[in-house]
Amino acid sequence: MKKAICKVLSTAVILQAAITLTPSSASAEQQGGTEQSVNSVQQTGEWEYRYVWSAFQKGWLYKYNDGTYAYGWKEINGEWYHFYTNTGVMSTGWVKFANDTWQYFGDDGAQRRGLVTIDGKKYYFNNIGIRQTGMQTIDGQTYYFGSDGIMQTGWQTINGQKYHFGSDGIMQTGWQYIGRVVEGDMYFSDTYYFGDDGVMRTGPQVIDGEKHEFDNDGALLG
Repeated sequence: MKKAICKVLSTAVILQAAITLTPSSASAEQQGGTEQSVNSVQQTGEWEYRYVWSAFQKGWLYKYNDGTYAYGWKEINGEWYHFYTNTGVMSTGWVKFANDTWQYFGDDGAQRRGLVTIDGKKYYFNNIGIRQTGMQTIDGQTYYFGSDGIMQTGWQTINGQKYHFGSDGIMQTGWQYIGRVVEGDMYFSDTYYFGDDGVMRTGPQVIDGEKHEFDNDGALLG
């Protein structure tokens, strides 16, 4: 009986033992999280990949040289990471924080910022990693991100006004020659004009001193 107990305990110790690798293979998408509380104190340590028995959760943890583990927000080697406060497991994938804000952490656990492509879709995260929606100016260009944070292209109606965004997501201004589908199967190309604010113009307009007429769909009549 004692041998059996010793064998079970030995197995548990082995399973809980840390594997000191790098977190590049962490890929579990996690949701949930805690309110952001930033701690930028720099300490050295090492990554561990193991099973956390108290939470029945497997993932990457960061262990400092003094034997303690990272929890909450930490800056490590110039990158920001989030560790769940109840387990110390590193966050990956989409995580929802307070005030319904979303952030994204790569498979390596690093917080993503700026324009990021995720599963073939483009998103924009501000300088503290929060996913943005609506009109956004990035490097002097205007883009539009839907309520789900995905960058939009083509024709968009925003607050009752029509805009057009190129295949790269950049808002169009000035004269544009754009194709459109009519009644689902007929394709036409027409000339349109968009103001500096990106709004499509209709009706009579004076552009660069010349008069032009646009129909209700914005197509140039003459």
